[in-house]
Amino acid sequence: MAQAQEIDLSLHATATPDSFEVRATATSGEFITIPNAVFTLRWELASGGVANNGDVRRPCPAFPLYNYGGTVDIGAYRYMTLVMIGDRWMGDVGCSIGVEGTVLCGVRIREMSGCRSVSLVQNAYTGMNNLDYFFSVGGIDATGSITSAPITAGDCAPCEPPVITGTPSLPVPYCGIGVDMSVTAAGSQPMDHAWRKPNGTLFGWLQHMQVHNAPAGLYSVVVSNLCGSDTAEVAAIVDPDACVAPRIDSVWWESPQSPSIYVLVALVGSCPSFVWHQPSGLTTSNTSPWLLVNNPLEGTYTVVATNECGSDTMSIVIDPPMPCLPPTIESATITSDHDCGPATFTAHVSGFGPLVSQAWYAPSGSLLATGPTLTTPFAPWGTYMFIVSNPCGPDTMEVLHMGSDTTGLSTCTPPQILSTGPDGAVCAQDTTTLFASYISSGPCTNLHWSNAQVLSVHGDSSRVVLNGEGPIQLTVTNACGQDTALLPLFVQRMVLEQARFCRPPTAPLSLDSMVSSSLPPEGQWYHNGLPHGPFYDTAVDTTGYFYYHVELEGGVVCPAVRLMVQELPRAYSGEDSSVVVCSADPPFALVDMLGGDPMLNGWWRYQQQPTAPTFDPANDAGGVYTYTVSAGLGTFCNDYALLSIEVEAAIAWYVDTDGDGLGDPLDSLLSCDPITGHVTAGDDACPQLFGTVGDPCDDGDPETTDETISEDCACIGGMGIGEAGGAGGWHLWPNPSRGVVQLRGPIGRGTVGIRLLDAAGRLVSRTERTMTSGTLLAFTRCRFWHMIEPRYCGSLWSSPLHPLPIP
Repeated sequence: MAQAQEIDLSLHATATPDSFEVRATATSGEFITIPNAVFTLRWELASGGVANNGDVRRPCPAFPLYNYGGTVDIGAYRYMTLVMIGDRWMGDVGCSIGVEGTVLCGVRIREMSGCRSVSLVQNAYTGMNNLDYFFSVGGIDATGSITSAPITAGDCAPCEPPVITGTPSLPVPYCGIGVDMSVTAAGSQPMDHAWRKPNGTLFGWLQHMQVHNAPAGLYSVVVSNLCGSDTAEVAAIVDPDACVAPRIDSVWWESPQSPSIYVLVALVGSCPSFVWHQPSGLTTSNTSPWLLVNNPLEGTYTVVATNECGSDTMSIVIDPPMPCLPPTIESATITSDHDCGPATFTAHVSGFGPLVSQAWYAPSGSLLATGPTLTTPFAPWGTYMFIVSNPCGPDTMEVLHMGSDTTGLSTCTPPQILSTGPDGAVCAQDTTTLFASYISSGPCTNLHWSNAQVLSVHGDSSRVVLNGEGPIQLTVTNACGQDTALLPLFVQRMVLEQARFCRPPTAPLSLDSMVSSSLPPEGQWYHNGLPHGPFYDTAVDTTGYFYYHVELEGGVVCPAVRLMVQELPRAYSGEDSSVVVCSADPPFALVDMLGGDPMLNGWWRYQQQPTAPTFDPANDAGGVYTYTVSAGLGTFCNDYALLSIEVEAAIAWYVDTDGDGLGDPLDSLLSCDPITGHVTAGDDACPQLFGTVGDPCDDGDPETTDETISEDCACIGGMGIGEAGGAGGWHLWPNPSRGVVQLRGPIGRGTVGIRLLDAAGRLVSRTERTMTSGTLLAFTRCRFWHMIEPRYCGSLWSSPLHPLPIP
């Protein structure tokens, strides 16, 4: 029989709605031995659907598939796990699993409605003792892959695969509260969440994980739905600031009930654990600041308090109130239903502990077992001894084990093995016949073969399957003793190896070099059942199993090594890079700053903490950011790239409209580089005039002198001033006046600006007029005000005039 490498499972729809077939397909060869399997069907809880063992069709007697415990509802899905425990050879009932595929079972799911999808999935949700689908044949692991996609029916909306959008994680407090983290994802519902611990083991299936006994470290999460999956890693970090080193203040003892004492310790420190050393040499570990000692010895007791950030030690000498007493064996018995049947050993002990040891010894004086109770398939007749002890001393009791019929016991002798066979060499998992020649004059003769599964016994020969875990040893036992012998039979064990490549070798690589164990000489590599050369060539070979066969004595050929070679997807995070940015720059994607062409499904860290994939120069700190990309298989194929970011602080640049080197303090931009038309000085009080307050200026009027820029940003100068009516052609009347006041000036001056102030210098009115007539403005309801000189072409100036009172 050619041994198949593995068995794949697949799910197929039938002509009957909501009915399916599960098929097993060997990748090569044919299986005809005893099959065992565990696999799970899953569908959406919203679609309803019920099924039980009455809905399972079993086409072959060698495939006894059953569901134990009914269906299980978890999250948005319903699960039905089927377990196959084979009880006969497939070949004996006309069944087999070959490359053409075999129907293991048919399953009908009743009362389904709406959009529904049915699929074969891993078994992690169902509470079984294995986390992946499992298949074995004749005791050999033959687990392959689930090769079928979900089967969808009904009116279903388009499916969008998950995209992980966030993995928030809180720092882990020091005192063992555990990890607290979650994952959010966009995509079609419902979604599955599978969390793995830092060591790769599966441990959770919820969107939010808060686990009290989980360690800090790097966790991974896979979010999946019917049309895809996404993977991310979440760092659960211990908060080092929460740890206080232990400091022991005192140690004392109390005796609430003799002869027991409590040893107590007073201390400060974060979540310490304690190691207690007693005078007897006994060491005890716990997390309580006290130790109960039963039946204590006199001497020195020492406690060591330890946590992650330190430790402290203190000792105390104790003189107990009562002497230390050894334990007492109340009873010790050996019982058996019949003379040659299984024997049960039972002992009851009283007194004070702590018990250091409890053990049964055989009539020969050899150690039979530790502990007060045990059951053996057969116990030779004779005197057994049970011994128990504590630090104060031991107690012993002898027990005579005899059969009900002791006729001929006086001539009974232990058995003697004369010869065993066969000799030569065989392969592990082979079925072979072992035989022995021996003398046994006493009753209850029994034969036991180690490292072999006995299928049948015929006289002195046994048909067995050899597991290859060690040499074959025969043990012959009768009522008076036993004898052992090693068979002169070499069993070639098959060693399981694997080699994974994140980047396949560019040149042919020796298969021998991928194996960590020593290879027997003069072997031959096989792949897909055919001889293969000693090299793995990526251009020709593919992922799969490679077997190293050796020829043993007598021409027997056995597989000595099964090497699984995997070419995994390559992860590429890009090339290391460094950038200098300005604090005024807009936010940018960190991955855009890396060299090369990095994959986009990675995650970023800063100072060992997860961080957002976008950098905001205005708020984020400069430093070294790490980008990690995984190939999607845990942390095996990862690639890392470093991005060093330096942030320059931006300064304010002010608009310089008039080109005087001074900027407008109300109009600025932040930048690390100069900006055209902007200056760093922002103290220009008059941004529309060349210069600032107090600087000389020119208003363009030849009749004015000593012009300067005023606080109102006007170019003001002086001119001759006379009596009212003679101020450069300006006239004010009536003067004084109780009501309307008129102001008249020269014609042909162009645009003129006029300001009216009261006696306190407060601005009352401002206006601009074109000199087209003699009368410019009439003012009413004014009490005290000044005549203000004109402003020509936009230049405003003033001179000290006498106030003109209006009664």
